[in-house]
Amino acid sequence: MKNIFSEFVEAYKQASQETKQIIDSDKIAIFIDEILKDNQDYSKHKSKLISLVTYRLLEIIDQNYLIDNLKEIGITEPESLSSKIESFVQEALGNNKKPEEPINIDTEIKETEAVLNSMNHIRTMSGDSQIARETVHVSSQFDLFGLRSKKTEEKDNSVKWETDK
Repeated sequence: MKNIFSEFVEAYKQASQETKQIIDSDKIAIFIDEILKDNQDYSKHKSKLISLVTYRLLEIIDQNYLIDNLKEIGITEPESLSSKIESFVQEALGNNKKPEEPINIDTEIKETEAVLNSMNHIRTMSGDSQIARETVHVSSQFDLFGLRSKKTEEKDNSVKWETDK
């Protein structure tokens, strides 16, 4: 086994209160005793098995490392024992829920687009008003207030700019 005592100390410090309670209680030892009832040959490895379950519970080691160590200490069916340990760890961590159905990304996208399209559009930038096709009424104050007279219309026609030659 790799030197994981320092990793154990760090992982234990960062573990949740529930995980610490499981490690500090006799639940792991009881679980190992149940396994050893079926396989008395493994009783000499009880402390090693308890350590491996504890490390797995703290997620210091992964399942492959667990199987390698079970083979190393002479367990004849390491995959079977590893799956029992894994189910114990998942149950202890509260991860014994049924896996959810896989998410179909196409249906998720369609549902999201439908929701977004059903929402009212909100204009937040000045450019948004240029995109919208709304009727814009052009008028002057003279037209709105009825101040335009014939004299102003005549003056407007006669006005020439210096650039208009």
